Parts: sequence; C-alpha cells; structure tokens
Amino acid sequence: MGALLVLAALAAALPAGAPAEQASQPTSLAAGQLDSGGAHSCALLASANVRCWGFNGDGQLGYGNTNTIGDDETPGSAGPVDLGAGRTALAIGVGEFHSCALLDNGRVSCWGFGFDGRLGYNNTANFGDNETPGSVGTVDLGAGRIATAITAGDAHTCAILDDVNDVEDGAVRCWGFGGNGRLGDGTDILTDNRPPDNIGDNETPGSVAPVDLGPGRTAKAISAGAAHTCALLDDDTVRCWGYSGAAFTED
Repeated sequence: MGALLVLAALAAALPAGAPAEQASQPTSLAAGQLDSGGAHSCALLASANVRCWGFNGDGQLGYGNTNTIGDDETPGSAGPVDLGAGRTALAIGVGEFHSCALLDNGRVSCWGFGFDGRLGYNNTANFGDNETPGSVGTVDLGAGRIATAITAGDAHTCAILDDVNDVEDGAVRCWGFGGNGRLGDGTDILTDNRPPDNIGDNETPGSVAPVDLGPGRTAKAISAGAAHTCALLDDDTVRCWGYSGAAFTED
C-alpha cells in the first residue's frame, strides 16, 4: 500500500469523537490513547495533540525542560508537546525514560533519554530536555519508508513500516538497546561477550535491515515489553523475540 493510502487509513482510524467524559471536560481534551513509562505518562488527545506528565529528568515529557509535571499543576496546564509545525500524532509509544509519536505524515519523533540509541537519531543525546521534539526532526526509517505503528519498551523502540515502493510493506525495524535480542537482529550483547550492538546510537534505524519475520511474512500489529517484542503477522500468527527468562517469548 502506498504512503498516501496508509496515511488516509490511519487518519480515518483516528476517533472522530471523544470517549465518554465528564460534561465539564472539553471534547478536544478527551484521550484517544494512553501509555505510561517508568515514571511518566503520555496521552494522545482527540485533537491529535500529545500531552505528557510525571518525572521529566531526561526530557521525556517533551517540553524543552526537565520540570516535573503533575506534582503541583495539572497536565492540561502544560499545553501540547511541540511535534513540529503543523504536525499532529496518530499514535504514541512510551518507554521507561523516553517517548515516541507516530506523526500524521507517517514519520516518527522520539524524545527523552537517548542512551543506547533508543531515540533513533544516530547518537545517544537526550532530546526534549533543552529543546522540543519538533525542533529535532524525525527518525530516519529508510528511504521511502514511513511508519504505520509505533511501540516502545524500556530501552528500545520498534515500528511497522510502509514502503512507498511496496518493497517492505509490513516490515519491522527496531532500535535502541540490543540486549537479550529485543531488537530482533539475531544478536544478544549480554551473552555474546562482545561490545554492545545497539541500533540508533551511531547509525540510523533506516540503515539496518528489518527484523526477519519469516519467509514472506509481514506485521500488522506490534507491541514491546520491557525487554521483548511481539508482532502479529499477516497470517494471524504471533512472533516474539527478546528476553525469555520468564517465558515472555514462548512459542
């Protein structure tokens, strides 16, 4: 499916109205999606804006500072996260100390703690602490690739991609901390006894091959846990990878 069709489908899937709320709550502030990290939360509003609150030591709230929100003010008083001029969000994914948004143009923006490359910007810098996400730019997912889904684990992020050339529709790319095989690249830095093989710290996610989901298989939904990831495939089977110490990735 081409990029325009994907974006149209995603836009159509966004709730036209808000869920049931108290009568005093403006419809535009009703939450369409809520996700929480280690000590912060973010909501995607019916207005397609994002608001975050909680601990903000690494800029994970995305307001260009490290001020905690929600301790002596309401999240509504902080205003929306700046995602870039004219940009809104279709989905959010929140990790332990970072946050990501799938934007209305299919691009991905991440902010917060950048260690291990979990933000995907080819470095380990924090973003959102001294600048807004909209001023940083978007994650390089590869030429002609946009995202159709986003999810975040404790220290990694994954996205389902769409390819304008229909070559990698439904492919999955993951970036961040490479421990326990959670990135799906066939390596585990915790057991391979070698330097970290993180993705996104000194390369872009788009420069790395997508996760091998099996011959001819593509993903239609994805969810990341603390140290593992699972994808619902096009044949309605589920494939998981990452930490299996508690049978999280059991077949």
